[in-house]
Amino acid sequence: RRTTSTNSTLLTMTAASPPPADASSAGVAALFSSFDGPLSPALVQSLLRRLFAHPKIHSGFIDILRRPSVSASLAQLPQEKRDVVVRTVELFAFGTVGEYERCRQQTGGDDDVV
Repeated sequence: RRTTSTNSTLLTMTAASPPPADASSAGVAALFSSFDGPLSPALVQSLLRRLFAHPKIHSGFIDILRRPSVSASLAQLPQEKRDVVVRTVELFAFGTVGEYERCRQQTGGDDDVV
């Protein structure tokens, strides 16, 4: 479980409904295709939670931010919340365990905060 508060440096990361243990590459492709089409900011956050919790996805996180539907959705958020979402995706894309721990320390080390 990876969690943060939206008032902190990172986005809430509790998986809404984890994929089945036998998720195939078709399931991964289906999850990525969920980011196509018009999306509400809440849906983007929910899809990101599933993406981060997916046991077979270990890369490609930054590509989500390049999808036009995600960009349009994030543009609807206030700047502070948008920054939280982008920073969280960047942490999963390029971050290290050390950076993860520093973020937790900066936010007080709360178990609900990454």
